[in-house]
Amino acid sequence: MLKKQIAVMQAYDNGKRIEYRHINGNTWREEDNPSWDWHTYTYRVLEEEEYVPYTQEDLINMIKYKSMFVKSKQSGSVCVIDAILDDGISVAGFKINFARALGEYTWHDGSPFGRQL
Repeated sequence: MLKKQIAVMQAYDNGKRIEYRHINGNTWREEDNPSWDWHTYTYRVLEEEEYVPYTQEDLINMIKYKSMFVKSKQSGSVCVIDAILDDGISVAGFKINFARALGEYTWHDGSPFGRQL
């Protein structure tokens, strides 16, 4: 038990996000500044969702369910995908590879522009 507690605290110290719940509870909540009251609460490292860039095939299949609009993370502007290329997309006439698109864009609804692992 002590090793698990230390591992969670070290993960927090390394920048990982932490969740907690009352020892008799079922609901986990994220905590930005844990008190580490192990007698009252249980803590765990929040599992981060990991995404990878789309492939051309992934994106063609996704378009069936999503619109063709993406949103810039930097400016917040919404753009249309002009074309799906072998190694990326074209947005407003600019070619962007899939890895860069994952880092710079979301779908227009804010969901990640990548495939969840």
